[in-house]
Amino acid sequence: MKKILIVLLVVISIEKINSEEKFSFQTNPMLYFNPVAQYLVTSIGFSVENPQDQPPFMIIDIEFQYALSKNFTLSVNPAFAQRFWRYQFVDGKGNMYVIDSEYYASNCLNLATGLLYRPFGTGLRGMYLGVYSVVGWGYVTHGYVREYEEKIADFLNLGFILEVGYEWIFKNGFTITLGAGITKLFQIPEVSIITAVNSFYNDYYDYGNLYGLGSLPIDPRLRVSIGYSF
Repeated sequence: MKKILIVLLVVISIEKINSEEKFSFQTNPMLYFNPVAQYLVTSIGFSVENPQDQPPFMIIDIEFQYALSKNFTLSVNPAFAQRFWRYQFVDGKGNMYVIDSEYYASNCLNLATGLLYRPFGTGLRGMYLGVYSVVGWGYVTHGYVREYEEKIADFLNLGFILEVGYEWIFKNGFTITLGAGITKLFQIPEVSIITAVNSFYNDYYDYGNLYGLGSLPIDPRLRVSIGYSF
């Protein structure tokens, strides 16, 4: 614990002395490399045991910050998520097969808009308390390779994020933000698609909270963002 505190003090000590930055662009790399975050994009009622059969995904996340004053920062964070999964056939003996030609896909675009309060008047840097609203839209498609694709459901995402964190800005503008909090996402209508085509088990689709770490009533949130400020 002492080593962690020493490292944090060293990091803080090599920041720029002034805090005149007005703009910041950041992204959360955990969304790209964290397997938990990847699987939260979409999920189905049963999974394939072989890793090579796991569906591909794509996530684009970028946050724009503007210092309204030394105490308040405006944050605008659009995030796009897309995932495909192939149709899974289960025979009467419980054996599972993947049909490459048939697939489902989910697409979702969310916009988290927040106001960050800096209690020590440090501009873009330093400790902050953040409140975000989340508004998004998504849809699910079903199709066959080289044949056709149709939309089978769409939905709205409404939610909020409460967060506390700290933002470091170094001499070259490189920025690191660490934060933690809670988040809740409401899907309207809640998407639950049941199909029984060629399967003894039903397929189930559910959209997970991209901003949280689980599918709980209130999801815990962990943020590790990097970017550039000027």
